[in-house]
Amino acid sequence: MDSAYYGVVLMMALYNLFLFVSTRDRSYLWYVLFFVGVSMSMSQLALDGYAFQYLWPYATTWAMYDKLVFGALAFLFNIQFTRTFLRTDLYAPRIYRLQSAMMGLPALSLVLLALGFVKAATGLQFLLALCNPIVAFIGGVIAWRRGYQPAAYQLIALTACG
Repeated sequence: MDSAYYGVVLMMALYNLFLFVSTRDRSYLWYVLFFVGVSMSMSQLALDGYAFQYLWPYATTWAMYDKLVFGALAFLFNIQFTRTFLRTDLYAPRIYRLQSAMMGLPALSLVLLALGFVKAATGLQFLLALCNPIVAFIGGVIAWRRGYQPAAYQLIALTACG
């Protein structure tokens, strides 16, 4: 079953990469980086244990922290994707500023992790996991109400995925 998941992820990555090359719309690039690049797929590989098993079998210290590193990158790319796709700079400037501030939190999480504050880095990522979807949803509602129709797609996706 895992191979089917990774196959679908690879197909989505290639499709969205093709869309980025074809349209030059940066939101597709941010989506590829978020969903496939070094974030979602690498986080899932790390959680499944395949990353340790196949990619860095002798790096036990790295294997303890790889999930937090890839999680922080996932948040960073997800926030940037949401900002770009919803065009929050035009349609929801307050959300844009909030997301700009939120982009510093994954970086702070990485700094805390590098300094050995693993619990603080983990807690910060849990906070991001709670706040990021709420901010993205509110930004989508504001952008949609101000006439940006693509925001409806993001709202449907957020509602369907929880």
